[in-house]
Amino acid sequence: MPASEAVVFKIDSGATNNFVNEEVPTVGDSTCNSLVEQADGSPIHVKTKGRFIGTAGDGNRDSKFAFAVKKSEAFVQNLFSVHRAARSGCRVVLDDEESYIENKKSGNRIPLVRCKTGWELRMKPQAD
Repeated sequence: MPASEAVVFKIDSGATNNFVNEEVPTVGDSTCNSLVEQADGSPIHVKTKGRFIGTAGDGNRDSKFAFAVKKSEAFVQNLFSVHRAARSGCRVVLDDEESYIENKKSGNRIPLVRCKTGWELRMKPQAD
């Protein structure tokens, strides 16, 4: 995946972790051994975890955002976990007029984009 191409994460209120496919650039990768159950009940074996670092914004004022992810080639979509964000000190606001992820300490906001199936987080990957 080219660094200039945005990574799209589907906002998922049911996911317990953030999940990405093998095309998403991550840093600090390490091995792990866990099973993830998909919504249909089928398992995905996850062997790698790392951190995604990216920027998002309106182009005038971009914000840097980093979070832990679990990686597997079996993930069809990249998922951003509302549950994990809340546990990490963020507020997630899903609204028809303005949707965002807000760091409760700094007040920084990362915009979310409304789509047919819900909301998306679109970020440009950054080097560590």
